[in-house]
Amino acid sequence: MRSAEDGRAVRLKKDRGKSVLRRHPWIFSGAVENLSEAADPWMPVTDHAGRTLGWGLVSPKSQIRVRMWTFGKAAADFEELLRDRLRTAGLARGPLLARTDALRYVNSEGDFLPGIILDKYADTLVLQLLTEGTDRKRESIIQAVRDVFDEPGLFEKSVDRKEENLPDRLERVAGEEPPATARIRKEDLTFFVNLREGHKTGMYLDQRENIRILRRFLGERDHPAPRLLDAFCFSGAFGVSLGKHFHEVVFLDSSKAALELAEKNWRANHPGEAQFIRGDAFQFLRRPDLGSFDAVILDPPAFAKKKVDVDRACRGYKDLQRLAMMRLAPGGILAAFSCSHHIDQDLFQKVLFAAAIDAGRPAQILARLGPDTDHPVSLDHPEGHYLKGFLLRVC
Repeated sequence: MRSAEDGRAVRLKKDRGKSVLRRHPWIFSGAVENLSEAADPWMPVTDHAGRTLGWGLVSPKSQIRVRMWTFGKAAADFEELLRDRLRTAGLARGPLLARTDALRYVNSEGDFLPGIILDKYADTLVLQLLTEGTDRKRESIIQAVRDVFDEPGLFEKSVDRKEENLPDRLERVAGEEPPATARIRKEDLTFFVNLREGHKTGMYLDQRENIRILRRFLGERDHPAPRLLDAFCFSGAFGVSLGKHFHEVVFLDSSKAALELAEKNWRANHPGEAQFIRGDAFQFLRRPDLGSFDAVILDPPAFAKKKVDVDRACRGYKDLQRLAMMRLAPGGILAAFSCSHHIDQDLFQKVLFAAAIDAGRPAQILARLGPDTDHPVSLDHPEGHYLKGFLLRVC
């Protein structure tokens, strides 16, 4: 095992090791004084005086130059650490397997495995390597995943890695080629997932608990409500899951492929009809002939992908929530989400407050919403808390 004394290490500038001492896993390029060239990206990180602060994976071309995996003076073996943390992550998901065969096994920094996402869809695992460091450790990571997890299929879907200067990779690693649409189970419902072309690893798995909360809340009503709008519906998870509580369900998305998948999921679970409308949510909610809804789900893509986008994104979120509130019948339910990690929950609540003021509609917070337990967030890495939401009753 290497040590910092053999000369291969990341040395930080003077007084730039404070974030590492606070156990934050990201080291930015501006903090690095010297980065040794090495075939192996697994390196110790030292302060300016040469004292070892921990070990991490190096991405020499990325703005985030190092993702830390350990902290402290002790040397660390990558292979042993990787397998141990994969096993821990897998065991933590055990209770969820009774309710679904689609979940997240590894949530990057949230499972102390920075740069790795691993999702399960029935008997296929989908792996994402998000950083140059993990990409250079690809063979070791694949072998460890195969050793720890039992699913016969493994598909790598490492995409959207421009900030790491890495190309996309979609490749079957083990088992059969993933089907065009994989079939999964969420409690009593069936969904189809496009593993190759769907968002992220195939579909969004982080809304499972929020859907359960909404199903329980709506299930307390004596009779189904008239109308539900599932905006930015993608695969239709909300509308399909909540459909039995409404007489009419409207799915809205700007993507034709998304609506086709949502319709397939609807028909797999419901005998009745639903509406599938392709369009822009802002324009749709402004339609004079639209009428009112008894519940609206707003789960748009991230409006703020960079910190400089926050002000513009807040204006967009405010306008969207205001339009939705104005379309809700008195006592209607709004489930409002943001997946922009630059907008924290307090700021998002202020946006909702401003929207309610402009809409002239008082509202009550019924619940604060976030991802299920297979999307843990490390206390050392608050940036991992990207999904936040509110369940509101609009008066």
